[in-house]
Amino acid sequence: MFLRGQTSDQTPAGFFPNLGDQERIRLFNTGTIRTLAEKEFLFKRGTPDKTIYFVLSGVFRIESPD
Repeated sequence: MFLRGQTSDQTPAGFFPNLGDQERIRLFNTGTIRTLAEKEFLFKRGTPDKTIYFVLSGVFRIESPD
């Protein structure tokens, strides 16, 4: 959960609060930021992947025919 306010490096206070500023910066800089269009899929069920996803802003809806 994101908390109001920001840390000294301007990341939201709830963005991995147990990590120090340098660790958060390293994690953020290691990743790739993707912006999805409305109704665009991040991934589809059954697609092999070893990726960890973080939602920095907005919301996701999970859909499954099951």
